[in-house]
Amino acid sequence: ISCLNVARPALPRLLGVTDALIERGGFSFAGTEGDAGGNPWTLLREDADGGALPAVTDAASLTWQLHSAVGETYDAGGDRSLLRFVGALQGSIFQSEILIHADALREVYPEIAGPSYFLIDAPEDREEQVAEALRAALGEMGVQVRSTREVLSRYITVQNTYLTMFLALGGLGLLLGTIGLVAVILRSAFERRGEFALMLATGFTRENLTWLVLVENAGLLIAGMVAGTLTALIAVAPHLASEQANVNWSSLAVVLAAVVVVGLAACAAGARATVRGNLIEALRTE
Repeated sequence: ISCLNVARPALPRLLGVTDALIERGGFSFAGTEGDAGGNPWTLLREDADGGALPAVTDAASLTWQLHSAVGETYDAGGDRSLLRFVGALQGSIFQSEILIHADALREVYPEIAGPSYFLIDAPEDREEQVAEALRAALGEMGVQVRSTREVLSRYITVQNTYLTMFLALGGLGLLLGTIGLVAVILRSAFERRGEFALMLATGFTRENLTWLVLVENAGLLIAGMVAGTLTALIAVAPHLASEQANVNWSSLAVVLAAVVVVGLAACAAGARATVRGNLIEALRTE
């Protein structure tokens, strides 16, 4: 059910959480249902509400793959019981699984002989040694040993790929916008060539006209940027007010500054192109 799968899963993978892991706690929660008393994992011990077993999964998978939310129920399909999400993990290694209590998992799958998914808390300086020892001892059983760093890296790589795509599309949009801005400036200035010629005849210099066109269009650019930024902030205000908000304001400021700089450069280029040529000839055609 993670971002590694582009389709909505019909039969998500269920994992059973033991009492030992519940007592240990750990992991960051993006949201929970009700009062967890400092340990959201204990919510998995609640009784089934209307036949729906309490469950926990990753917040991103819950929102984008399962199209659900904390407090809502989810039909896992097949012969599995109805689930109710009581918690959502923040950036966890469980982006491909739904977690329920181990006892509930045995009720759903009574044929399960024993655990097949383990979390091993190895010393940081001996992680590779422990992994190699497990592969050597359990290799014949088909064991797969992966570090949490490796698991998270796979998810983050996919997310970064999407961000890169959107960044490329944003750059293309900036390029097209710049070209469009220059085109609008040139067309507007061409229609006003007679006006500019008259101003030249009355004592204005070409530098004066260049600054005049630049200030006019730069003012429109700045006004548009301010209006667009304020509108965007109002649109995302509910998310910014939530605890999950994590905005890189410095990067956003750099992008907006780059847009302003490129826009001003386009205005300057359009203004310089406007006053070139024989404007007096345009005055004769008026």
